[in-house]
Amino acid sequence: MIYQLIFSLLIAVLIPSFFFQQKSFCIRISAISLLSLIIFISYTILKFGFFEQPIPIDIYSNCNYLENTIGPEDFAKVDSNSFLFSSNDNIQQWEIGGPNKTQNGHIYLLKMDKNLTSQYKLKLENFPQTIPFHPHGIYFRQEDQVLFVINHPYIFETPGDRIEIFKFNEQNKTLIYLQSIYFGQQYNGILNNLIVFDKGKLLVTQYLSTTDPKEGRTGRNKFRELADIAEVLFELEYTYVLSCLWKEEYNQQIALPQCTVLKNTKGTINNGITWDKEQNIVFVSDIGQSKINVYNLKKEDGNLEKTNEIQTLVQLDNINFDEENKQIIGGGLFRMIDYVNFIQGSKQKGEVLQNMDIYWCGILEINYQKNLQKIIYSNKNSPIGCTIAFKGQNNTLFIGNFGDKGIYKCQS
Repeated sequence: MIYQLIFSLLIAVLIPSFFFQQKSFCIRISAISLLSLIIFISYTILKFGFFEQPIPIDIYSNCNYLENTIGPEDFAKVDSNSFLFSSNDNIQQWEIGGPNKTQNGHIYLLKMDKNLTSQYKLKLENFPQTIPFHPHGIYFRQEDQVLFVINHPYIFETPGDRIEIFKFNEQNKTLIYLQSIYFGQQYNGILNNLIVFDKGKLLVTQYLSTTDPKEGRTGRNKFRELADIAEVLFELEYTYVLSCLWKEEYNQQIALPQCTVLKNTKGTINNGITWDKEQNIVFVSDIGQSKINVYNLKKEDGNLEKTNEIQTLVQLDNINFDEENKQIIGGGLFRMIDYVNFIQGSKQKGEVLQNMDIYWCGILEINYQKNLQKIIYSNKNSPIGCTIAFKGQNNTLFIGNFGDKGIYKCQS
């Protein structure tokens, strides 16, 4: 789309120059400026989707909130009947009060037994009490029941994101702390999601181009906010996937990773990441360009080779690969303007957002081998800021979000 803008601006310059050759220089400049402004406004309307209207999809209805799990951001499958999810008050942390006024988040276990759905808050055992816990993206390694959690602690004295590593004990409903990977001030608040593809080897997405201030995202100035909008508007590519090595030795509490920025993964907002373990294929969602980039993973050195990209019907946030059905499933908003509405409305808390006439959520399934996409959920009466979905027993759909009061449960 950025190439369309450049082409249009060139036309805007050439046409007035042709018709106003005999006119004064000032008239030509005025005409060029006016046409350029019209084209720029038209492009902005197109890019942000001001006049697009999603179509309601009611395959899943009979929906209700599983409350008291604010901001359930990301899911990780444990087995066919249960999954783990992260929960944090992201609106409070990023838009209103800042991290110092945000209570610690949690990890929950959700279990399904026929028509009964149960949630359990997991206790963190041996986790350092001096470290705030604000979980974001998560990854569960099923073979040894180890959970990896991106944490935005926003510690002023030692800023920088961490990946916390826990042993999951389902019987006791606990997470036993094992180790932390500390990324330092360069990556403060801007890591998003991850996969662990081998012992001591991971890929993690950086979804913002510049690190947050020490005091948190609420400390960003207006210039930085405008720059963020400009990056999306012009599809500038300043975010990447990092390939990292660390010593996965649990007698060493803090590990410093050796990370390589994979330059061929640059995107506007590299957000969700998942993979097909059998084929070693990695998928990365870029919200800013409404697409998924597809890569072959070279496990020996952690490099990615781009093979394809999929333009998506929804601006997908987080994505998960369904190993049984060989499909990608993810959630997000339909239009970029709705992200702007979300940011502005969230500063006044959820009541304003709930009353907006907006399709806050679309859930998309993708069969990447056949290049088929299907929207399985689209509704105005939906969780705000939806990010991810999980299909459970008895045709049940669970929808996660970063800006609402709980998981959204629907049945078809």
